[in-house]
Amino acid sequence: MAFSDTFAPEEYFKYWPDHDPGHMKRNSEAVARRLISSCAGWPRRPTPSEFYDAVRAETPTRRERTLMSTWAVEASSLDLFDAWGEHVYTWRMLVRALHRAGPLDTYLRFRELNQMAMVGSYDGVTLWNV
Repeated sequence: MAFSDTFAPEEYFKYWPDHDPGHMKRNSEAVARRLISSCAGWPRRPTPSEFYDAVRAETPTRRERTLMSTWAVEASSLDLFDAWGEHVYTWRMLVRALHRAGPLDTYLRFRELNQMAMVGSYDGVTLWNV
C-alpha cells in the first residue's frame, strides 16, 4: 500500500507540549477546532466522534460523505497532522475514507496527501516528485 497504516508516535506531542491527552481519538481537539470553524452553519454541527466514525464507515452515509468532503476542503495541513497525531486516523485510513466519500474536487489536498505516500508511484501513476 502507498500510505502508512500506523498511528503517529507518542513523540508527536513534543511539538504540541500543551496538548491535553484526554483529547485523542473520538475526542480530538484538532477535529473539534476544524468542525467548529467549518461547520458553523450546519443545522446540526458534527462532532469529533461523528468524524471518527465517518473515517471508519465502509459504506458512508450522505452526511458522512459530506463530512469527509468538508475535511478534505477545509482542513489545514496542521489539522491533518494534528488529527493524525491524536490517533483519529492513519494516513491509509484517511485516504480510503476520502475515496469512499466520492469524487472530490480537491486536487491540491490530494497532491499534499500523495506527498506523504511511502512510495513515489502507485499502479504506474506518479504520486510525487522529489
